[in-house]
Amino acid sequence: MVRNCAILALLVMAAAPAFGEAPPARSNAPRDKMVCKNFPRIGSLVAQNRVCKTRADWQKDRDMMRVQMGVTPCAIQPCEMPGK
Repeated sequence: MVRNCAILALLVMAAAPAFGEAPPARSNAPRDKMVCKNFPRIGSLVAQNRVCKTRADWQKDRDMMRVQMGVTPCAIQPCEMPGK
């Protein structure tokens, strides 16, 4: 009985800081908004994978994909180089 009370007291003391913490501050910036997208799972007609990222992360992924594929704004139309 005493052992159970001691274990219960330790659990309560360990959980106490979690109850007193404030939730993390949420940002209202549009780039920080979470956006979830569903992608079809290969080999299945119904199953999907859901990926959630901020708008800034989605934009960064798009930019990286364009760089890897060689599709930059200069590839679409000629860029004017300063000094030429």
